[in-house]
Amino acid sequence: MNILKLCVLILLMIGGPTAFAAYPKNDQDFRLLPPYCKARSSDSKSPEYQLWQKRLGSGFLHIHHYCAGLFTRDIANRTTNRNDKKSALKVAVGEMQYVFDHASPSFVLLPKISYDQGQIFEQLGDIPKAFQAYQRSIKLNPKLAPPYAALSDLYIKQNNTQDAIKVLEQGLHYKPNSKALLKRMAKLRKTK
Repeated sequence: MNILKLCVLILLMIGGPTAFAAYPKNDQDFRLLPPYCKARSSDSKSPEYQLWQKRLGSGFLHIHHYCAGLFTRDIANRTTNRNDKKSALKVAVGEMQYVFDHASPSFVLLPKISYDQGQIFEQLGDIPKAFQAYQRSIKLNPKLAPPYAALSDLYIKQNNTQDAIKVLEQGLHYKPNSKALLKRMAKLRKTK
């Protein structure tokens, strides 16, 4: 075994969950990501960097991990090999967790990041962790509608219409005009 292969093997064994995240590098990579991702990768003196740092606060320092998580998730979703996809999704959720572990608990994007983690946990088939991520997202920002919709959908998949309706009612309390929540509620009430 040559030295390069041995080094790669050692890195694979000690790398940890975020060791192989795909970080966006060019305009093509950034085109489907939020604009703050590209800004974070630019020079810290650039107007875009300064704008997003001001908008997002100190958590902006760590946002490239969330961006890498989103980018890695997108790559995973284009991967046909089941094992590669699963591995990439685990890396993606780990990158997103990095932001939770290092940013301030009041960082404005944590509810969205938690929601995205829930989506990935669903893809991985880890429903208990998906539930936790959606509930954490709701706790962090009760006015964000997508976690209510996702949580309701999970309850429906478990044939738990009663809790699905409760979650939708809770969400509609905070977002009474949410089309996604209203549509789900109307559908559930028809089937009752």
